[in-house]
Amino acid sequence: MPVNRLFYLSLPPNVFRTVAELVGAHLRSSSGWSRLVVEKPLGRETESSRVLSKSLSANFEEEEIYRIDHYLGKEVVQNLLVLRFANLIFDPLWNRGYVHCV
Repeated sequence: MPVNRLFYLSLPPNVFRTVAELVGAHLRSSSGWSRLVVEKPLGRETESSRVLSKSLSANFEEEEIYRIDHYLGKEVVQNLLVLRFANLIFDPLWNRGYVHCV
């Protein structure tokens, strides 16, 4: 059975690079897909944002990287249970039969 992994990074910009490198090197799924969700801010200015994007691209394909705005992601992450039970499409997927660990 393939093992899919989703990594959600809600971290200060100065540690994104190190964490992304470690996740890319040691925690990626070998039999399924891996996704990296990066919550902004993505650096302090254009240059630091470019350095971060380059680092992310060195460890993940662009199709595996999702960048979200802090304020758009905050409510979703805080209300995962509400999201699960309010949207019946998630209920059969987010149960003990499909989610091994969090």
